[in-house]
Amino acid sequence: MNNSELSNQFDTLVSSYRRFRDFDNREPLDTLEFDEYEKSLCLTKAQEQLVLGLYNGKNPDGESFESIEELRRYLAPLIKEAELPPVDREEGAGGYQVVFNNQTGVTSMDPVDGATIVPNSETGITEMGFKPKPKDFLGIDDSSKFFFLPDDLWFITYEAAKVTDGRCGGSSTLDVYPVRQDEYHKIKRNPFRGANDRRALRLDLANNTVEIVSKYGITSYYVRYMKRLRPVILEDLPNGLTIEGLDRSTECELHAGLHQKMLEIAVQIALQSKGYSRENNENR
Repeated sequence: MNNSELSNQFDTLVSSYRRFRDFDNREPLDTLEFDEYEKSLCLTKAQEQLVLGLYNGKNPDGESFESIEELRRYLAPLIKEAELPPVDREEGAGGYQVVFNNQTGVTSMDPVDGATIVPNSETGITEMGFKPKPKDFLGIDDSSKFFFLPDDLWFITYEAAKVTDGRCGGSSTLDVYPVRQDEYHKIKRNPFRGANDRRALRLDLANNTVEIVSKYGITSYYVRYMKRLRPVILEDLPNGLTIEGLDRSTECELHAGLHQKMLEIAVQIALQSKGYSRENNENR
């Protein structure tokens, strides 16, 4: 559904919950209306709840991500991949310029010497930041490498590290396994659970940064992930209103087969905000 269809069907579903003082004359007992901003908030919250439930299995069927072909198809449009270079840990000025393009949803990150990128309304660049080189990161191991994750990353579904000086003396690829912060020192010397010829270890840090530990030199980190959804904004928002920092109209990124379910969840969220519930409607 496009934004217009979502808005119209939202109104249609809400209308079934209207209460009347005199049902024969259709005299309304109260008003039950939502503007486009309120609808957008509810739809944005609904799509997040829906995707989280499908990903972690907290849904009526109890099925989680990729457990059945239906969910694979529903969530496939949200899967992205990236191959990331290690962050330079040399001391000194400079870092990584991070730019988010509101029109394309693309986040770019390039090494710079401290230069500033000026926003350009024609390109749609609306957000930017500067990530300094992590020269203050100590690292849990001398062989650690640090990587900045994509800003739209939500959940990692697969990860691997390309390394040099591998078992065959050249380059090879190791699977990467996440470990808990307090677990690393317990397993780092374990030949099966620690970093070895077949696996590297990941620890998560602040500022969307990960630390990868490997017994070989890491040249790049490959990550496949479920991206965080952009908000559903039915129309350009007025008066400085924003949803997750955006104010321009954005279409729903979910698979079309999930739109109706998202609408139903959004309407329930909207009704609850007005003190309505399904039970109240059935007993009116």
